[in-house]
Amino acid sequence: MKEYYVETANKKLKDNGIEFFLQKYNKDSRGPSAHIHPAVEVIHIVQGLFRFQVDDKEFTAGEGETVLIRSNSIHTVSMISPAPGAYHVIKFLPEFLLGLSSPQSGASYLLDLSLSGDSAKILWSPEESVSVAETALELEREAKTGEYGSDIAVKLAVARVALILLRSGAAQNTSRENESLLRRIYDSIVFINSHYGENISAAGCAEHVFLSYSYFSRSFRRVTGKTFSEHLTLTRVNHAAKELLSSDKSVAAVSLECGFENPAYFGAVFKRLKGASPSEFRKRAGEQA
Repeated sequence: MKEYYVETANKKLKDNGIEFFLQKYNKDSRGPSAHIHPAVEVIHIVQGLFRFQVDDKEFTAGEGETVLIRSNSIHTVSMISPAPGAYHVIKFLPEFLLGLSSPQSGASYLLDLSLSGDSAKILWSPEESVSVAETALELEREAKTGEYGSDIAVKLAVARVALILLRSGAAQNTSRENESLLRRIYDSIVFINSHYGENISAAGCAEHVFLSYSYFSRSFRRVTGKTFSEHLTLTRVNHAAKELLSSDKSVAAVSLECGFENPAYFGAVFKRLKGASPSEFRKRAGEQA
């Protein structure tokens, strides 16, 4: 699959870090063209037989089976049995798991669900997928009813799916080479968290963890779901948000302290990521206190 398009995250995936839907096929339906996205994608087939191509792997999967498409994998799906057909799609951004676990463990989980290799498990049988099927139906019910607390229920259900896959095979084939890479990516995240206020770069961080720039850049994005620049910017903005709420420092001072030399640029980036300017963010928090 040499030709593919980059799928951008929709609002739901951007805002919540997760997305769920039921994909139905009729006789006129066509599967998606080859594409790539930073989200981890879990497909549980309800009805029909489908052909998958994920990076250099091609295989079929049918009713009751579950397919794991790791982040930043080139993939496409097509139906090969007579219509109708359907499958549940559960997507979550890799950083979704970071909010549920310790930094060390979280990085390991991201590696298991992000790095594709020859031995990486990608297909679960119907017998192995019973809990995934039950959770997918639970997600479908939550989406339909929209009951109070459904947002919490959805996140718990998606986390349960990730846990099922991790415990039932996704984590069993991590090689020593991958473990070494994981440690270096984790060390780079620690480095960012310790030096976000300084003028650091991907090249400097790659050198710090003893990886080539190109290999580091590719691996960092695959493990974390973000480029080095995106992760650094988000880290800086998150620290700035905490500083704005916990101190009376000026916006300009917070900007410089968190690595933004241009306050105007800081304001634009902060508003894009937080939905409000730094001053508005601080004011709203004060009004809600």
